[in-house]
Amino acid sequence: MIRKDVVWAGAALLIAFTSMFTYATLVFWSPLPETILSAEQEKLLELQSIIHDRFFDEEGLESIFLWDGAAQGLVRALGDPYSAYMTTKQYEEMLVQTTGTYSGVGISFGVRNRFFTVISPMRGTPAADAGIRAGDRIVAVNGEEIQDKPVDEVVSLIRGPEGSEVSLTLQRPPSLSLFVVTLTRANIEVPATEREMLQEGIGYLHIIAFNHYTTRDVARDLNWLLDQGAQGLILDLRGNSGGYVHEGVNVASFFIPEGPVVHVSGRDEEETYMSQTPALGLPLVLLVDEGTASTSEIVAGALQDWEVATLVGQPTYGKALVQQLIQMDDGSGLRLTTAMYLTPEGRQIHEQGIIPDELVEREVTPYYPLDFDGELPVGSVHWAVMAVQQRLTQLGYDVEHDGVLEGETVEAVKVIQETAGLVPDGHLNADTLWAIGDAFAGREARDDQLLRAIEVVKAKLELD
Repeated sequence: MIRKDVVWAGAALLIAFTSMFTYATLVFWSPLPETILSAEQEKLLELQSIIHDRFFDEEGLESIFLWDGAAQGLVRALGDPYSAYMTTKQYEEMLVQTTGTYSGVGISFGVRNRFFTVISPMRGTPAADAGIRAGDRIVAVNGEEIQDKPVDEVVSLIRGPEGSEVSLTLQRPPSLSLFVVTLTRANIEVPATEREMLQEGIGYLHIIAFNHYTTRDVARDLNWLLDQGAQGLILDLRGNSGGYVHEGVNVASFFIPEGPVVHVSGRDEEETYMSQTPALGLPLVLLVDEGTASTSEIVAGALQDWEVATLVGQPTYGKALVQQLIQMDDGSGLRLTTAMYLTPEGRQIHEQGIIPDELVEREVTPYYPLDFDGELPVGSVHWAVMAVQQRLTQLGYDVEHDGVLEGETVEAVKVIQETAGLVPDGHLNADTLWAIGDAFAGREARDDQLLRAIEVVKAKLELD
């Protein structure tokens, strides 16, 4: 008969051996060059253990992703507002915004008065072809009511494999009746550009974003404008917060001679991106404002240094940092600042911006809905805050355009919320964005910057 004390002793040795093996494996796979855990790593593990053992809400703890929070805090400690850790869902959504493609029906929507409300259908998409309009309320997806669901879950329900079907139950105010539209999902390309002929001989090209398709779309639109008889061009980068650097380099190369477009200075290397093509050579005006940032400033700086365009508008944002997107093994992602850039002549842009050749305020502007479905508390630093600050300025509020939700920005938001009957907490959410949009209703749309750009192009054409 085996004695109990021998069994317990054997068990204790087995546990100890297993613990040592697990610890050794953890250390072996650790990226640190040390053979033991650092004090910082041990502190994090100790914190996790204490929280799991003592946090009062044991059931609620299961829904809290502690390591995601720790990762976000680790990156936030860098003090760089442009570096960020993203969960798997956040990384997937960010890829949609930067790559410019996804499979769905082609609508953007937000939450207004507790209803998921269509902001706009994209031209040429299943939603637009089916007659869905801005202001339509989405009540159900495939027969499943969605009113109390989070936004990202509703997005996932509507998106799906190309060629598959999805049915949307809609309401079109003021009618209370519901109707169902069945759509076939398609590959959706988020538009990178818009074009039109403004007047005889003057073409207009608005670059909305620098995604994977920007170079292709700019080349296509330039050819179209030239075919329409454009002898002078207005390139609009207002509100363009950036995107892929190589796309900006390609776009700048359409307009500048062969030579440097931008100098990139990183931690371990220096690099200069060059234009390899001859310049288009047409009279050109570039429109910029406080929302012109990052890759857009690469283009603006190159065109100004090479003196191939007259810059009209307001000083740009001043973000001359390059971010690298890194996907983690579990599908989450990291956006990390890895370098900064300088103009072809070596000018510093970061936190200074680019000063236009002609300073012109856009006194009253058309309102473009802001496609943002999250919620930002007071103190947030986010691109959506900067976009809201631009709109607040247009509404007459004296606010900084720094992308930080604090101070006068919060007070202005509270005023708009109170006027709209919302809780005046200063937070930014879909209802508040709709209220800001409503504040523009009935205002005369006059774009003074564009009007001045037209005058400058005309003068250039007369000189030629």
